[in-house]
Amino acid sequence: MTGFHYFDPHEMGLRESRILFDWLERETGKAPLVIDSADLLKAPEDVMRAFCEHVGYPFEPSMLEWPSGQIAHFDKWKGWHDDAQNSTGMNSPTRGKPKAHTRIPSEVVPAIVQRAIDMSMDDYRYLRARALVVD
Repeated sequence: MTGFHYFDPHEMGLRESRILFDWLERETGKAPLVIDSADLLKAPEDVMRAFCEHVGYPFEPSMLEWPSGQIAHFDKWKGWHDDAQNSTGMNSPTRGKPKAHTRIPSEVVPAIVQRAIDMSMDDYRYLRARALVVD
């Protein structure tokens, strides 16, 4: 459906996100804000309020809702952004995806994907340990 017929573990971006995090912290003396998407979906208003406070922008409830619709920029990746285009707010994906932080059974995950997950876990844990915590 997406038109992609390959998997490149380096496109996961966690290593690059960690490198960027460290560089920004070193250059600015301030840790960048890290938001885990699972936390955003679990408590969207709390996370958005904290984000707005962090960047110095006023929170507005309208930030939590939007009209669904086709986004031309996503046309390059048919099928990849269907959940986003069909959404009207921050909620869990519509397809039967596992909940965040749930391990997918190994017989479902191709070996190349599992290797990519394994090689990214240190970077994920590093960033997760620095993620925004909302009560």
